[in-house]
Amino acid sequence: MKLSIFYKPLLLLVVLVITLVSCKRTSKDESFLGPRVMVAPEDFSIQGDTLGFKFTNTGTKVNFLTGTSYFEAKFSSEVSWKVEIKSRANGAKKSLYGTSDALNMVSCPWNGESDSLMFSNGDTCDAKLSITGFLDSLNSPKLISKTFVITKSRFYEKVINGISNHTIVDFEVSPGLPGLTEPYFDKEDELRGAIFSSKNEYSERAHGKFSLYCSGNDINNNGYIGGFDLPSLIGLLGVVKETKPEDVYLNVFVKGFPNKINTGLTLILYELDSLNVSSPAAITAAKGIDVSLMKKLSYSTDKWIKQVNVDWVGWRLVSVKYSEFKKPNTNEGVYGCSGNCILEPHKIRGMAVGLDSYPNTGYQAEMAVDNFVITEGGPFKP
Repeated sequence: MKLSIFYKPLLLLVVLVITLVSCKRTSKDESFLGPRVMVAPEDFSIQGDTLGFKFTNTGTKVNFLTGTSYFEAKFSSEVSWKVEIKSRANGAKKSLYGTSDALNMVSCPWNGESDSLMFSNGDTCDAKLSITGFLDSLNSPKLISKTFVITKSRFYEKVINGISNHTIVDFEVSPGLPGLTEPYFDKEDELRGAIFSSKNEYSERAHGKFSLYCSGNDINNNGYIGGFDLPSLIGLLGVVKETKPEDVYLNVFVKGFPNKINTGLTLILYELDSLNVSSPAAITAAKGIDVSLMKKLSYSTDKWIKQVNVDWVGWRLVSVKYSEFKKPNTNEGVYGCSGNCILEPHKIRGMAVGLDSYPNTGYQAEMAVDNFVITEGGPFKP
């Protein structure tokens, strides 16, 4: 049955009224869903018109290893606020939000975590406080700023919110980290200018002062360009305790470059299946294995690969579950699956990283990588 011109608007009005009635609160004390927003009144003010940054540890500079830090300010009324922190070095950022009549240790703590990239030792940072509805003469948000220096950045080598973090390679001068120090190349691509080098330009790093810059051209159209290994591929013995591959992640910051959509990051992890992982003495002995014996070890070794297409521009944190790693297409010695061919993260012994022309072969590839971290219990959270 068709509705007349008169009844169509009437029906729409009835539906609208029913919808509005159904959406109202059931009582005056019941709050709406979502965060509470408090707009600054006309007579709003910030005491002293300043934003402070306080620390429980002694000194005037930030040391996240020895104390707790927080922002400090007093408002004339309860308002919704935002504090945006940014590193002048690499652009690492963190935003803090809340609704209160003051900033203090309870309402606005900050312990060095970030939303993008990572804050590092020596970073000069700017913090900007804005208040909802607090505007200047040009009707723009009025910003209150504070500048400070981080002397010691956040420590991640521990369990944080149920996630165990193990930094593997950060390209800094870091005692105890094995480092990616053994390069390998496709010979023809190497002759045509494949590059693997550390960069200390601030724009080229996600953390610290150095990252690994990689570029090359897949001249012979085989996809493979080159990469780096850990020394003897045994630097990770005993690091991972978790036995479930779906609970272990390999995390790394990756920078993509314009017009290089066929750049492939190849992540490679090696397991030593003959290792008695329950014996600390066996782990210690395995770490001292001579390079000349590695060929014999290959017959009890599994090699696992994950390729990532770096088709973006700028830095991005990439987190890959160990369960997503696959065995190589080939199965010859150290180049394949020579152990039991079962993903066993607690037997990981080494790592390599490669640059490929991927997903299409025969193209130029370019990327930078920084701060490899293995986590247990979830992906890395900077």
